[in-house]
Amino acid sequence: MKAKGFTMCVALCLLIHGGEANSRERVPTSSAEAYLGFLSAARKVWIRSETGGAGELATAETIMRNIALGETDPGYPVCEYLRCRLHVQISRTAEAAIALGRCAAWPSVAPEAVVGLRELHGADRRRRIQFEDCLARLLPMSIWRKLSDAGMTRSFTDINPSRPIIPQLRGKVLEKIAEEAERGGFCRLAWMAYVESVYGGCVPSRIAGPPRGEAWFSRDTARLWQRAAENAWKAGERSLAYDYLAKFAIFGSEAQYDEAKQTAGNWKAGEGPGPEPEIPRAQRQKALMEVIRLYAELNAHPRALELIQTHRGLLDGPDELYAEYSKQWKAAVKSYVCETERAMLFGVNVTDAMDPATIRIPFACSPESVKEVKTKLAEILETKN
Repeated sequence: MKAKGFTMCVALCLLIHGGEANSRERVPTSSAEAYLGFLSAARKVWIRSETGGAGELATAETIMRNIALGETDPGYPVCEYLRCRLHVQISRTAEAAIALGRCAAWPSVAPEAVVGLRELHGADRRRRIQFEDCLARLLPMSIWRKLSDAGMTRSFTDINPSRPIIPQLRGKVLEKIAEEAERGGFCRLAWMAYVESVYGGCVPSRIAGPPRGEAWFSRDTARLWQRAAENAWKAGERSLAYDYLAKFAIFGSEAQYDEAKQTAGNWKAGEGPGPEPEIPRAQRQKALMEVIRLYAELNAHPRALELIQTHRGLLDGPDELYAEYSKQWKAAVKSYVCETERAMLFGVNVTDAMDPATIRIPFACSPESVKEVKTKLAEILETKN
C-alpha cells in the first residue's frame, strides 16, 4: 500500500473510532476474567519481540493473534499498542500506522501512539514537527510543550540574567508530587501526577528498537504505572486503572508481573486492600502544602494556584497563600517575557494586558487534548507528503 493510501486510512480510522475512548467506562466480570489471560499472553509477546530474532517474532505474532480482547475490554488500548510495535518489527508499517491512529484516541496510550507515528514519518521534517505539536498538546508538562513554546517565543535580544525555565522538568520532583498527593489521600490528583511523572520525567519508548532504561515502558518506570493504576482505581477510573496496571505487568520485572496478577485478581473479585483508613486533616494539609510548594519549585505555579482555590477549606489562610504564589508567578512570567515580541507559555500567548494567574496547565492526556489531537492527526495524515 502506498504512503498516501495508508495515511488516508489512518485519518479515516481516527474519524470512525473517535468515540471509543469514552465508551470504556464499565468493566464486565467476563472481561475482567479475560484480562488475566491477556496479561500473561501480552507479556510473552513483549519478551519474545524484544529478543528480536525471526523465530521469536513469529512466535510473538502467533500469540498476539490469539489474544481475544474486545474494544471495550480492560487493557485493550495497551494490547493494540503492543500489536503496533510488533507490526513495525515484522515490517508491516502500513498496518502499524492505521492501528497507531486508533490508539491515539485512548488517553492511556495516546502519547505512545503519537511518538510511534512520529517515528514512522520521521523522514518528513514538516510532519515530524506537527506530531511534536500534538505531543505538546497532550503533555503540557513535557519537553515537547517547552520546545513548542520556545519555538513560538520571539525575542528582541538576549537578556541578563537569563529567562527562568518554565516549567522545570525534574522527574524526581514530579514523582515526589505524586507521592505526596497519595500520602494525603488525594487519589485523583495522585494518579494524574504519577502518569505525568512518567511522561514528563522519562524518555519516550520507541515504537521499534531495543528498550531503554527510564523509558515510558521499562522496569524502571513500571512501579510508577502501578501507583497510577492503584490510585486511578480508588478514584473510580476503572478502565484507566486496568490499562495502567497492564503497563506495570507487561513491561515490568517478573516479580512485578506476579504482583500485577494479584492486584488484577483482587479487582476481579471485588476485593481491595480493605477500607482506607481516614487520613487526619493535619496530614492531608501537610501533603497538600508540599504539593503546592513543589509545583511552584518547578515554575508550574498555575497548578499551585488551582489547588489553593479548589482546597480552600483545607488550608490555613488560603487568600494569603494564593497572593504569595500569584506574586511569585507574576515575577517569573515578567522575567520570561522581558524583551520579547511574543511569549508563549503552556500554549498561551502571554501579553502585558493579561493576568498570568489565568493560565491553566491541564494534566497529561486530558479529554479535551485527546479530542483535539485526534482531529489534528486526521488533518496531518490526510495531507499529501
